[in-house]
Amino acid sequence: MSIVRQQLAYNLNLIIFNYTQNNNINKFYKKLNKLSTCILKNNSNTLYYYYINDINIINTNIINKKIDITFINDFIYLLKKIILELLYFE
Repeated sequence: MSIVRQQLAYNLNLIIFNYTQNNNINKFYKKLNKLSTCILKNNSNTLYYYYINDINIINTNIINKKIDITFINDFIYLLKKIILELLYFE
């Protein structure tokens, strides 16, 4: 397993933790958006497709000021699946 994948998993976990502590959706979105390219390079196309769709929905929700907590929780679940794939030992 590469150090890049480990660091990405750590960063994603930290972003999730920080969001659960302060519920600041704008910071959550900005931090995740910065990692999009790295997620693309280190995960399966299927998970990245779901990630990119969900991050775009979050962006739209931020613009419209309609934050759906259930959707955010589902997105966090997707991020945890991405973390598991990153930490998968081959």
